[in-house]
Amino acid sequence: MGNTSDDIGDCSLCEIKLAFFKAFIVADECANFDKALNLRENIMPALLANTSWTDSLQPIMACTLPNCFPVCYGQEPIYGDIRLEDVRTRMAELGKRYEIWVAYAHSAILLVDDIPTLIENNVVDFNNPKEENIRRYLDPNYFNGESLCLADLKGLCGTLNVV
Repeated sequence: MGNTSDDIGDCSLCEIKLAFFKAFIVADECANFDKALNLRENIMPALLANTSWTDSLQPIMACTLPNCFPVCYGQEPIYGDIRLEDVRTRMAELGKRYEIWVAYAHSAILLVDDIPTLIENNVVDFNNPKEENIRRYLDPNYFNGESLCLADLKGLCGTLNVV
């Protein structure tokens, strides 16, 4: 994948296995989502049992985001743990879309125990993905076999090899 250096003749490539490109689930109160995201239906209260949102008076929604993002030529890649404020700030400086992505990725990490519960509550069944449920609650453009696979519970984790 591409050259991340501005120096002529200085090639910096990295290898990312295609299997690592997936979509991870983000869920939160509707009011906390950026308007730029294409949200679907509110998650039914019965599906929120045993989560942080069990007693929420606000509607809860979910979406999927890719666990990867492009770094354009000339941009300095950001390295580090997105749980750290400094790393999130540096990512946000790359642009508005990066700021949105890192905020939701951080949210997904903080709510890592709630996503498996949503899955157990049948919002999504990874063993038998029902396209209609995925399109209903997560991604209106999801088509099995064509869309990014939904990441398992370690959806934000991946490996990057600099070559």
